[in-house]
Amino acid sequence: MYDSGLTVLLPALAGGASAWMLVRTRRAAERAPVAPAEGPDPVDPARIALLAGGPARVADTVLFAMHTAGVLVLSGRRTRWGEGRAYDADPLRRQVRATFSAEKKSAKGDVASSRLHERLVASAAVRALDEALVDDGLLRPLGPLRTWRSVWFLHMAVCAVSAFVGWGVYASAGEGTAAWWNPASLLAVALLIAGFCLSPFGRFTPEGRLTSAGRAALRRLRETHRHLAGSAWAEAPACGDDHGHVDPDGIGVALFGTGGIRDKGLRRAIRKANERPSGGSGCGGGCGGGCGG
Repeated sequence: MYDSGLTVLLPALAGGASAWMLVRTRRAAERAPVAPAEGPDPVDPARIALLAGGPARVADTVLFAMHTAGVLVLSGRRTRWGEGRAYDADPLRRQVRATFSAEKKSAKGDVASSRLHERLVASAAVRALDEALVDDGLLRPLGPLRTWRSVWFLHMAVCAVSAFVGWGVYASAGEGTAAWWNPASLLAVALLIAGFCLSPFGRFTPEGRLTSAGRAALRRLRETHRHLAGSAWAEAPACGDDHGHVDPDGIGVALFGTGGIRDKGLRRAIRKANERPSGGSGCGGGCGGGCGG
């Protein structure tokens, strides 16, 4: 087999250096300083939602609460403005109102629920909420995780290129199909596999970002509010009737997702709001099209 010390040495140095950087950034992300969590468990539904399910859960919770208050009426894939109080003092609801007003200019009285959901997920208000939970010691900061992700991409690219460079050099020497079985490519593939084991993407999930204090707080909250899980909901319409709601603020949605919504029409409407892209129109059924405004 064709052998060149330089052909093996260069990919080995490049892959080894990127692997070393990957291990270091992974360790730095895992050991990033976390603010001490000394305060009580969160009580704001939006904060609880961010802990339990990330930005998408925050959007679910806000849309649910605005629907139950009669501010919005979710019907299938569409949403119209209701007659309830707008709660403009809340930055998350203010974001929904701004998006609705902007989208309504090109719509006939209603807008796509997915647009409200999408804009809320990416809003500055949700990012501020995230930073607040980091300051409270309940979530890990995103900065070190993003650095880890960037180095991971670099490592995987270096290993992939090294594998093909080794194959090209040995193939040009007439090795044929045996060209893949060269030290440079084999080393690069081994480092590539090691890179998959050091992937950072699981840490970007809501569960992956929880600190030990955040995980303990979420466990206590779910135990306290376990009666709001899906099977425990009272049979009540999910509309603007204060007397018919077990959970008008959406604590159950924040903790348990759309499974915490008893009304099938509203549950379906909020799930449709999560779809990307969203198109067409329809009726969610149940309360989603019949009340709230």
